Amino acid sequence: MRPGRGWRRLGAAAGAVALVAATFSAVVGGAPQAQAQSPNPLQVTYVARVCDAYTDIMANKARNNIQESLFNLGPDSTYAPNDIVDPAAEAAGSPNCRPLTGWTFSTGQGIASKSPATQNLSTVTGLFRSDITTQASTPLLDAQGNPVIGPGGQAQTIEGAVTVQLNAAEASFAQSGRSVWVQGGTPAQALNGRSDIGFGALRCAQDALNGDNVDAVTFPQSRTHVFCFYYAVSPPPPPGTITVVKQVNGALSDTFGFQGNISYNPGGTFAIAASPGSPGSMQFIRGATLGSVTEPPWSFTEQSRPGWQAPSPAACTSTNGLSVITISGATTTVNLAAGDSVTCTYTNTPTPLGLGALAKRSFGAVGSFPFAITGPNTTENFTATTTTQGEPTVFATRVGAPSGNYTAAETYPTDFSQTGPGTWSLTGADCNGSSLPISNTPSGAGVNFTAAPGTDVACLFTNSFAPSGAINIFKTTNGGVGRFEYTVLDSADNLTRVGNPVATTTTPGVEVQAQPSVTGLSAAAPGTDYTIVEAMPAPDSEGFWVLDSVDCGGNTVSVDQATASAVVQLRPDAATADCHFVNRFQLYGTFSVTKTTTPDLGLRPDDAVIAVDCGASGIGGTFTVAAGSPGNDSGVAVTDSTLTCTVSEPDTGAATGVDVTTTAFLQVDGGPQQPYTLGQPFTVEVGHATEVVIANTMQLAPPPTPTPTPTPVPAPPTGPSSLANTGSSGPQPWIPLAGALLIASGVVMAVSARVRRTGKR
Repeated sequence: MRPGRGWRRLGAAAGAVALVAATFSAVVGGAPQAQAQSPNPLQVTYVARVCDAYTDIMANKARNNIQESLFNLGPDSTYAPNDIVDPAAEAAGSPNCRPLTGWTFSTGQGIASKSPATQNLSTVTGLFRSDITTQASTPLLDAQGNPVIGPGGQAQTIEGAVTVQLNAAEASFAQSGRSVWVQGGTPAQALNGRSDIGFGALRCAQDALNGDNVDAVTFPQSRTHVFCFYYAVSPPPPPGTITVVKQVNGALSDTFGFQGNISYNPGGTFAIAASPGSPGSMQFIRGATLGSVTEPPWSFTEQSRPGWQAPSPAACTSTNGLSVITISGATTTVNLAAGDSVTCTYTNTPTPLGLGALAKRSFGAVGSFPFAITGPNTTENFTATTTTQGEPTVFATRVGAPSGNYTAAETYPTDFSQTGPGTWSLTGADCNGSSLPISNTPSGAGVNFTAAPGTDVACLFTNSFAPSGAINIFKTTNGGVGRFEYTVLDSADNLTRVGNPVATTTTPGVEVQAQPSVTGLSAAAPGTDYTIVEAMPAPDSEGFWVLDSVDCGGNTVSVDQATASAVVQLRPDAATADCHFVNRFQLYGTFSVTKTTTPDLGLRPDDAVIAVDCGASGIGGTFTVAAGSPGNDSGVAVTDSTLTCTVSEPDTGAATGVDVTTTAFLQVDGGPQQPYTLGQPFTVEVGHATEVVIANTMQLAPPPTPTPTPTPVPAPPTGPSSLANTGSSGPQPWIPLAGALLIASGVVMAVSARVRRTGKR
């Protein structure tokens, strides 16, 4: 038996309803009641857009050099760190882009970094499939995979898109609490073999973080449908490569800052670390600018670094000799030619300290460091205080220091009021141009140095501070067990991903700790905010996971249960956040309506109609019991939220002159039958099976009982009676009339207990 037209098993409101398999024991006219429809499958709508320029494309949540576009993108992202990709936000953020049909996506279990073999784009590993190709249009679906209905009741569509159901392998992966990774193109052809397309951006589901060609698909709580948006540029510029190399003279290691349009980081900054004999480098795959009338050349400038001589001009080489390279002091400008590889090397030399000078610099924080310097026949005590990170401070000078063995014993600062808890270490000791071995202890460090006769002692001691801020995540699950992934983002550092703990529960109600803990975080005053985003196992045929609570104690800033995320703050007085996430597996709720009636066409020549209304949830409509059928049912609607519904019977289908008696009851989880009055609201609770059963009985109405004709009463004689007066009188005229009225009223009362059909209702 099928529901009649108008009955809706699914809701259109996001998060309102879902589908799950269910079977009821009730029967309708001897036939089993309809089973629930198959659950809403896990689905992804893949959308592709092509744009004329990179500036037409809204950037992802974080701008950084993970971004794989050949030029920087346009407007900043409008998404918050925990937001979910949405078609309306995409249309507003990149309004100048057009639908791209015939674009293929691939899915897999992991990520492979970009390489020349993959056109310098990231790809997936552990391939699931490479057969997802956008069409001219596809129905627009909500968070539960239901059609979005627009003005006039028209189903909405989205162009340049395709909606696909996760295959068995993908669904198993997602429902086990793992991310399904998506890429534009295929692992072998990241641009689908097209030379007229260049990569712009990719963002999926709740990821949309970094601008590479691979993004994660997860299903935030109760959702069974999410979006992936891919952006391309046509025509793309030809690519080239610029590599910036940093090398150092002497015995010191350091990290050197640069700034320029070659970097996609906010402000165009980037940094390269270098050690003696171990140069550092950073490679940029960028679009050719030579001959462009719209794009300026690429440029980068080394920033001055305390403790080092002024940056020297870079030495640059070009593989094809076509790029135009201009060098002015520490600034290098490259008008990049197509296919060229340009390498620019910067070399730095430490600043001389002068004879007999001891200096201190610190990174990560500043502080005061007591020193005991022991030399031939003497020990002297000093305190080295740094005030600016990276800038050396001379704390002791001597002229003509005697030759011999020297020991510098340093004590680490114990005042953490400004830094927050953390660990100091001596990371560099350079004396007279030589790097010395260091002996570190939890409370300090020691260095030995031998001064040759006739020489002076000139040393630079470098300390680094590692904040001991940490986030520990603990997980409890109720109603089931599962695997949960977490992303921890540094809100103050361009949403840098600082940790990806995973928690797997094995026993409901028993807490486990996610591994690994996220350590090495900043807890310096006044405090640093971190965003934690939880990815749950995807919904399955029985139900879905929800986040019940997050408690990070005094570190809690905010909690958003709808997006399963929390913001915590680490401070000097609260450097470690212990965050307790409690999740619950929520069974779906089901709702069905069963109607039985007579199949007698004489009594019921028309269809019976049942109307169901569950408000804005989208569950509702009408279904019929066809004339001649003993009954029908609505099918089983499944909900992921508690609803308020009404059931009514606009038409019984009864013939004229037929009395109809209607009974109805509610039954929850097969429990006691509760009488129900049609048209009255009732609750359909999530996690429970609610059924409304309606029964009609019909019979021909009995013919009306005729009103008895009163017995004529003879007129009294006009003359004197011949009978003796006994003191009694005969029947009064109102007595038989009252009896007739009582009989008539009895008929009326009997009829009022039924409903007689006198016209079509």
